[in-house]
Amino acid sequence: MSTNLRRIQKIKGGSYIVSLPSDWVRENGLDVSREVEVFESSGIIKIRPKKDFNFERIIDFTDEETAEYLTSVYYMQGMTKITIQSKDVISRDVKDKIKMLQLELPGLNLKEESFNSITFEVDEEILKVQDSFFDFSNKALSILKDVTKIIETPREDMKQDLTSRCLALNSDYFKLIRSIALTVQRDDKYKLDVPVKDIILYAVASRDLGRFITHTRLLIGNIKQEDMKMRDQVLLLINTMENIITMFKTEDINMASRIRKNAHEILESVKSTSEANKELERMTGYALALMDDAVHKAVHL
Repeated sequence: MSTNLRRIQKIKGGSYIVSLPSDWVRENGLDVSREVEVFESSGIIKIRPKKDFNFERIIDFTDEETAEYLTSVYYMQGMTKITIQSKDVISRDVKDKIKMLQLELPGLNLKEESFNSITFEVDEEILKVQDSFFDFSNKALSILKDVTKIIETPREDMKQDLTSRCLALNSDYFKLIRSIALTVQRDDKYKLDVPVKDIILYAVASRDLGRFITHTRLLIGNIKQEDMKMRDQVLLLINTMENIITMFKTEDINMASRIRKNAHEILESVKSTSEANKELERMTGYALALMDDAVHKAVHL
């Protein structure tokens, strides 16, 4: 449907009306007896056919891995009730492992279970996208700064502590993606705290930051005494990530050249074939992806 201007008219009682395009009415199967929803979202008045949302999903159990994967997907996409059901008995060990998802997915709670089913419900809590993204970023940066201490003293207890913090940060990622998905799909109910264009970029950036954290965790697990020379590269990566976070806030694209220079310097200096160096190389790649996200966010019509 092409864009066209329509005149606002005032009717008795002080209300205002605007006519609806006839082709839109026909395409949506509407007529004079039907109702439409009218709501405001980010300063825009939206009109859509009345819609009933389905917030429940049923997973037909085939194996533990698939059940866990689909549960996490449905969680992130905003479902409030998720049931895993089987034609046969689900073993106690498998059910207990699936229920461990409650430790990873914030707000996921066991509602009920039977011999052949498990039902979860999810608490309704929507995060502010922008604030949560920067909180997520700062936690990732804090972990990266502590990586330098492990490089200097690769103690197992310190590694375990940082690994645990990385896993906890994955929970923040799941909750952030869930909030983005719900905010976009239910903008009649939840207020967007960022421009519509930026919501996509925050989703992409959250994914890239999630991958960055995953490889940070793998880096931590692979650090050995002989990797002490890596400290300078990690410090440079810390500076790079600080600049990227600043770019997201200020939208100063002139920082891009400095960020790219730092990243290329890290990649050029990672000559060793150690597993830790390979993970550092992957982290740098995701840092560059985050920079791209920040640059795209800075461009407006």
